[in-house]
Amino acid sequence: MKHLLGLGAAAALIFAGSAYAGDYDHDYGNDCYECSDEITIELVGEVECVCEIEFEQPVAFLNLSLIDTFVSGTQNLSVDCNTNDDLNIIFESLNGGLLHEDGVELIPYEILLGGAPVAFAAPVAFDGDEDVSVDVNGNGPLAGMYSDTVTVTVFVD
Repeated sequence: MKHLLGLGAAAALIFAGSAYAGDYDHDYGNDCYECSDEITIELVGEVECVCEIEFEQPVAFLNLSLIDTFVSGTQNLSVDCNTNDDLNIIFESLNGGLLHEDGVELIPYEILLGGAPVAFAAPVAFDGDEDVSVDVNGNGPLAGMYSDTVTVTVFVD
């Protein structure tokens, strides 16, 4: 009888084991979704604004002949920026005119952007590709070298 009881218990375990195996869900069923978690990851990056300024032939402004009473030089200025924002440009003069090498005389000149006069140190709208002219009124200057340094700054609005 003990033997029969042991055999019955073993058969019950085998049967129960196969029944449990039949209920096991390899597809992870709905029970997996009831026990879950999530996290949100925010991705952020920045691309800095970069502008490149280029004169077509900047040497044209280096050797202005001041023998005549009126001298003009024109060059195309192009700017390439990686932005869709509006561009502005500022021209700043170191001397406020062409200064004689001895510092005794200053010859005024005017910068024109697209044919319109530009005030020094005043920002103006810029479309990114325009002619820049320098008009010099050299009426009766002293002999000698004259120079000025103009800084051109382009920035986004």
